[in-house]
Amino acid sequence: MKLRVIYSKTGLVRFISHRDLMRLFFRAAARAGIPVEFSRGFNPHPRIEFCPPLSVGMEGWNEIIDLRLIEEVAVAEATEALKRELLEGLVPKDVFYPDPDSPSLGKSLRTASYRVLLPGGVPAGSPAAVGEGRISVHSLPGGLLEYELTVPVSASPRRVLEAADPAAADPRRHPFWTRRCFSGPKIYRRPPEFSGGII
Repeated sequence: MKLRVIYSKTGLVRFISHRDLMRLFFRAAARAGIPVEFSRGFNPHPRIEFCPPLSVGMEGWNEIIDLRLIEEVAVAEATEALKRELLEGLVPKDVFYPDPDSPSLGKSLRTASYRVLLPGGVPAGSPAAVGEGRISVHSLPGGLLEYELTVPVSASPRRVLEAADPAAADPRRHPFWTRRCFSGPKIYRRPPEFSGGII
């Protein structure tokens, strides 16, 4: 059976790599007493499926992992145990058992939604589609530009942003990236929450 964890990755913990994040979740689940199933063979590994990696420095508001369990656990207890064992900035927001017939994350995830903040500049326009993605841009108080991108999971959001606004690739500008959520069949139990981050 699968236990799905929707979590946020914000603050300083956004600077750890995906490999370190995997290791952190493996150990947190073990300390929390969650009976995660292991693969068979010479070098067994915990059967935990992650969504596509975040770039180092990028926040995630509704990230997803699936833990394969050898026996059912109480969701409320597992949630509280994970909250105790995870680092500050990694917060379980929703923990539930998905439908038994739901496909794996790799087959479920279709698109990812991103929010990008850039200091200064003037919007170059609001194209409805750029290459493989969709994008819109808004001016915010304080001279910030907010880009909202929706791209296929297999596409590069940075390339979509650069295609829409080449000035966004200027190395003197430091964008702040947030992955807001994913779309796909039955991946969330309730609508994703958008909170936190820099305004």
